[in-house]
Amino acid sequence: MGLWDIVFAWQRKPYIRFKPPPPGNMSWPKSAHQWVRQGQFRGPKFRRDEVLSADGQFLGEVVVGIAGAILTFGQLCYLAVADSKWELTDADVEATAGPIKLGICVDAAAEDGATAMLLRGRVRADAAFPALTVGAPVHVGTTTGAVQVAAPVAGGDTVRVIGYGNTADELYFCPDNSYSVV
Repeated sequence: MGLWDIVFAWQRKPYIRFKPPPPGNMSWPKSAHQWVRQGQFRGPKFRRDEVLSADGQFLGEVVVGIAGAILTFGQLCYLAVADSKWELTDADVEATAGPIKLGICVDAAAEDGATAMLLRGRVRADAAFPALTVGAPVHVGTTTGAVQVAAPVAGGDTVRVIGYGNTADELYFCPDNSYSVV
């Protein structure tokens, strides 16, 4: 899971368990470390809600990181290799939608601010997602940071399945590692 472990207890409140930093010259990102240490990560957004009863709810594997752009809840992001920041995807650009790690933003952030990404799980983002088809695949969108039900068809577009619709509002996010370019 990297340097951070987000662990959801089967109790009323989530808790965070820190792994010690690895040996050598690697260290924890200072701003994300301060963000978690100050307790700002705890709150109602991260509580256990198995039915995803309202917009803005999620359940699954989450990691914290640094935003490389202004991010809002429900946007599809990728982890940029150059600076280890979460950037917005775009199916028109293979490098941002193809062979990279994807996540759904579950904590809005300003550029260079601390954020949290859902790596696998369920998310409900009524404002960010189109109407999903139950059981149908959902793809990286041709609009920056968006998801779409129909596979991109324009020349040069990257086609990658990122999950499946559980309901019209809920996405089961499980990005496929394979992709193709039209």
